[in-house]
Amino acid sequence: MNRFRSARPDILYFDDSLRTGLRKCPGFTLVASLLTTQISLIYLILVGWFARFRSSRRDISVYSYHRKSSFGILLWMMAALVIVEAGFLHVVISIWSHAAAWAFTGLNIYALVWMVGHFHAARLQPVIVDAAYIHLRTGIAWQGRISLSNLAEIRKPKQAVSKFPEYVNASLMGYPDIAVILEEPDNLEEMFARKRTAGIIGISLDDPGAFTEDVKGRANWESRLQRNYLKTVEDKRARGMVS
Repeated sequence: MNRFRSARPDILYFDDSLRTGLRKCPGFTLVASLLTTQISLIYLILVGWFARFRSSRRDISVYSYHRKSSFGILLWMMAALVIVEAGFLHVVISIWSHAAAWAFTGLNIYALVWMVGHFHAARLQPVIVDAAYIHLRTGIAWQGRISLSNLAEIRKPKQAVSKFPEYVNASLMGYPDIAVILEEPDNLEEMFARKRTAGIIGISLDDPGAFTEDVKGRANWESRLQRNYLKTVEDKRARGMVS
């Protein structure tokens, strides 16, 4: 328990503090990482109804991504359908097998837990920008930490961007309104500790304009563009492509 408490002050999200505490324990494995996901779901189910995102850090900018979409409405409609379907099919399946009926109902209950947890995670785990990183979250579906020094460009995505093999759509739902292009591919983490290499990351935010300006300002965008331009010219001169 002391390991979790000592990890908390420098951590922005609940699941990160839990994961950091587990890593300090002997024998941290994939099983522990999977356990983190399940514990986070339980926390979100029990506490998410009353919790709000809070941080004592003054050097961060917080960007929500759940308000302007219809994510909440769609999720609750899906939850209602799951409840109705599970009740009807439980009765039907129980005619042949009570065990199979309860197994099916258990899976539907887990699906409901996931939906509610995902909804609360989207509220309580916003995208955060500090002096060095973009801390990316999309509910419990995606997470990652993108170094500002590894940014190549931020712009509105084009339809063709989805054809790139290292493109990841990490938006909450639908088509993203921001494409974060990296100089070098980095890893994002999906649910159940699965890793995904990303070179272009699509995200959706409630205020994409403010996010873009904030990131460009923190990353000294103008000076970086000038340095990249000069580096490109020098490379071309070295290859004899320009005089």
